[in-house]
Amino acid sequence: MFYGLVNEFSPERVAVFVPRSDLHSEVDHLLNQEVDKMKEMYRLEDAEVSDVPAFSLSSHLDVLRSHVIGAGKHAVISVFVGGPKVQAIASAVFACSDRRVQVKARIPKHYPRREVSANGRYHIYRLIDLTSPACSLPDTW
Repeated sequence: MFYGLVNEFSPERVAVFVPRSDLHSEVDHLLNQEVDKMKEMYRLEDAEVSDVPAFSLSSHLDVLRSHVIGAGKHAVISVFVGGPKVQAIASAVFACSDRRVQVKARIPKHYPRREVSANGRYHIYRLIDLTSPACSLPDTW
């Protein structure tokens, strides 16, 4: 679902975190197809694909932390969020704890007929660090 974004940023290292749940076998079947496409497209090894419990915030945070251990302190780490809300929340929390992390998500303007229709509004939040000296400048927030 993020093929275009990944190509746009041309990262040096790609890893796929797959939110898994035992609740719906048909969802796992679709996920397996997507993972196979990603592995083929980016020549990923099995070690670069991690299954994460879909509804576990701590598991998502653990896998994000372990993934960035080897990255340098000036690295730019882009996290493309496309899974359940738990994954999005974990990515946002992780970005708050590590300044190298950027969270990117796809917000569709409309949905194709085969997908579910939008059932609410979305909100974009901007986090403001009040300890930053830039916050004292006029028109910064």
